[in-house]
Amino acid sequence: QFADQNDWQVKNSKYLLSYKELASILGECLPNASSSVVVEFLTPGLSGAYILRADFVHEGTKKERIIKIDKNCTLLHREKEAGVLLAELGGAHTHKFIKPIKSTEVFDWACLTFNAANETVTLRKYLQDNLSKYNDNELHSILDSVFLEFYREGAFPHGLDKDKKVSTCVWNGNSENYDGLDFTPLEKADINRNISTIFNSIPSKIIDKTGISNRLDSLRLFLAEQKYKDKTISAKAVNVVSCRAHGDFNSGNILVNKKDGADPRFIDFSNVSKNPTQHALLDIGKLSVDMEKYVVQDREVALGGLDILDWVQCHHDWLAGNSLSTKTELLKKIYSINTRLLEIANSRMEKFGLNAEETKAQFNMVRLRYLLRTLGHPALPLEKKVFALCAIFDVLDYLCGNEYV
Repeated sequence: QFADQNDWQVKNSKYLLSYKELASILGECLPNASSSVVVEFLTPGLSGAYILRADFVHEGTKKERIIKIDKNCTLLHREKEAGVLLAELGGAHTHKFIKPIKSTEVFDWACLTFNAANETVTLRKYLQDNLSKYNDNELHSILDSVFLEFYREGAFPHGLDKDKKVSTCVWNGNSENYDGLDFTPLEKADINRNISTIFNSIPSKIIDKTGISNRLDSLRLFLAEQKYKDKTISAKAVNVVSCRAHGDFNSGNILVNKKDGADPRFIDFSNVSKNPTQHALLDIGKLSVDMEKYVVQDREVALGGLDILDWVQCHHDWLAGNSLSTKTELLKKIYSINTRLLEIANSRMEKFGLNAEETKAQFNMVRLRYLLRTLGHPALPLEKKVFALCAIFDVLDYLCGNEYV
């Protein structure tokens, strides 16, 4: 009966999945003779893939699977390949990386099946629901446990390729061992369009108080030539540590126990870099920007519960190393999280001889990359994009006062 309902469609932003197709996919991805199947569609990623949880009974035992379904076969094939590499690592800790147990194609859909990580939620969801319960030390403990597992020797990314220390330009790269952080010409064109769209929507009050209108040309010059305030970002060769990166290390790809935020696990390896030539702070820098984007919930800014100018000032204080002037507890906690992420980055880089000043500059170059990408995020409210634009100027100002610019 389920398969016959082909006049119904499960709707998604990019693709339509019929019930007949879904029934065939479940038949391929679940064990033979499964019964009492209950399907729940989870929040999809930006790729447009469907992610569903299937609870079922097999041989008298209740079981669960996560199935990812996408028309973009390339991303799922890359995730499958990364899963094979992770499985080849062996070691005691690779079970923390949730890898596909089956890959199949049904009709023109690519499908990956995973064992479900029971009693877990994403780190993003956990912090959104529980942030107010924790003091700074408790929040730091959650982050420490995440990176203890992620950076553990013998697991990703160390087990694939040892980190390499090279002398090069942080932003441009210019080294066979390091790709740099710069964008392609097409990406730069998209960012410039996004800048114009956002600026035209910003309330005049914020334009007047932040002085954004007088700085847009400087930002466009940076995108075109890496020049800002007559200085060239990353013109000087410095020590850079490169490795193989996860590539999409955001708080939605980290699973934690839904009761206490412990026992972190990691998902979605479709963006793992093929070569160990990514900045070693790429993943932790992305997570830093992700925390700013999502721990502050959309309703907080859309309904006026969080003052954008207060948020911008808080970011400025944090970047300058000053005491936070804000009285907003949410912002204090977010920048306590970012402070801890920078401390973790320092701990990792000092093993390669990088001092705290070098690490902070490179950490913020990575953050700059992801703040610029935030401007084009289709689902983010305007207020968050306005914050990102202001934060970009803050980071560029900071870098211009740094000896590595």
